Parts: sequence; C-alpha cells; structure tokens
Amino acid sequence: MQLLLLILSMLVIRSFCDMKMVKLYGKVNESAISSTLNVETAEECITRCYYNSNCILVRIFQTSCEVFNFQKAIISVAMSNNTDSGYLVLKTTASITECPDSYKKLTFAITSGYTWTWKTDGDEYSFVGCRDGWKRFEREIDGTVVCMKSYYRTRVNNDYAKQLCVGEGAKLTGVASAEECQWIREAVNGMSPPWNNYGVWIDGRRNCTDEPCNVIYWTDGFTTTFDALVSTNAQIPSTKFKGGWEDCLTIVPGSGQGSTINDLSCGNTQLILGFVCGYQLEDL
Repeated sequence: MQLLLLILSMLVIRSFCDMKMVKLYGKVNESAISSTLNVETAEECITRCYYNSNCILVRIFQTSCEVFNFQKAIISVAMSNNTDSGYLVLKTTASITECPDSYKKLTFAITSGYTWTWKTDGDEYSFVGCRDGWKRFEREIDGTVVCMKSYYRTRVNNDYAKQLCVGEGAKLTGVASAEECQWIREAVNGMSPPWNNYGVWIDGRRNCTDEPCNVIYWTDGFTTTFDALVSTNAQIPSTKFKGGWEDCLTIVPGSGQGSTINDLSCGNTQLILGFVCGYQLEDL
C-alpha cells in the first residue's frame, strides 16, 4: 500500500537554481482558491506554473489545467493512490537530481529570498501562504489577509522600527482586531524584561493637534478598520501628556482581555522591547 502512495516523478522541464516540479497523486481541498489556464498540453500547464513566481501547485485532469497560487490561499493536499481524478504537480526547492523513493523524503518548500514551507501531518500537507515564522490573520470585515511577525529589539524609536520592517520586506503593521492584539501581547509577554509599561511598536499615528484629540490613522497601507482602538482595548487619552502628544502606538504586556494598546511618544526608546511587522497577501 505504501508503494502505491509513492507514485511521483521529477519533471525535468527546465531547471534553474534548485526549483523542481514534483508529480504526485492526491486531492486538494475544495475551498482552495484556484484559476484555470487555457493550455493545449499538460507540459505547457506545468511550464507556466514553473515560471510564475506566485504558482505553487497545478492540478491536471485530462485537458484541464487548474493553477493554485500561494498568495491569499490556504491549500491542503491529501496524498492518495487514486489516479481517476488526474494528478498534482507541486513546485518545490530541492537540491536533487533524481527522484527519491518516497515523497516523504522531500521537504516541500519555496525559497526565493524568503522561505514558504508546507506543513505536514501524515499524508496531508497544508500551505497557509505566509513566510516561515509569520502568523496569518484573515480580516473578515474587508477581506484583507495579513502576515505578521514580532521582533525583539530594544531602544528603537518608531521611525527606525518602520525602517527595520521595510528591511524585512514588510511594514510596521496596524491592528484590526482584539485577536491580533492578543497575539502580539503574548509575544510581548515572552520578551525580557516584561515590565508593565514596556511594549512593542505597531503602526498608528495621531491625526490632530488641538485638544481633545484621539483620532488615529493607519499608515501601513493595508489596515483600514478601527475596531481594535475601542476604549476597552486601547488607552489613547485625548489630552496631552506632560505638555506633549504621545502620537504613536504600542502593544503592552499583560494578561486576560484587558487593554493592550497604549500611546507613546514616537521618539521614545526607553520603553520599547521591539516592533511588529506585517505584509498583505495580494489577491490572485
């Protein structure tokens, strides 16, 4: 039975660097987002996926070519010995010249500056779209999908944190929900020292000058809602602190469902443990 599950062959179409296309039999979850290509042959279908940087998988059945892009898609594949519904071809980075005797000896991943790895559970493989080490959040209100990662780095002001995120191919991220805030808070709680007023930079700027003023706007380009800034989750006073505005935002440590967001002077470096970067998964 195991040998039947190992029906895979390396398709040496054209190979640059270590990118390979691996043929195997399996089933893709029905909810995965895909598009159909108008092609004449299976080789054309596979070749077009190979040279498309967003394509990670194709499903071929007779003359049908179904393409799956890793941007904004959660893909699950269950390996199978069923050949009735065609076959799959996965793109992966692998420094090999011959097919192994088992697909389980391969780590399915794409590496192109960053790395995206399929997660495995027995004969099932899943792909969530974010780079390795980043957390995926689906924002139901506007349909945006964002990947986030927290970084521990003390004594950086807000502008420098933004520069560091750009260096990671991302932006200093805004937050759209209490769920996102709690995930960041857990990361802050794990940093040292987890003192009450210490926090990590997130996006967000005060957008007024006269008191009272508690209008905040996002600058990351993908956060558009303000549900996370409700008074039960954010301490953003509408008056100046010691004669000046605290115009930027941090997530601070704590427990339970209490307030997670605090305003802070953008140039402050003494109360900073790090920052949180994010990037938007683009539409197909």
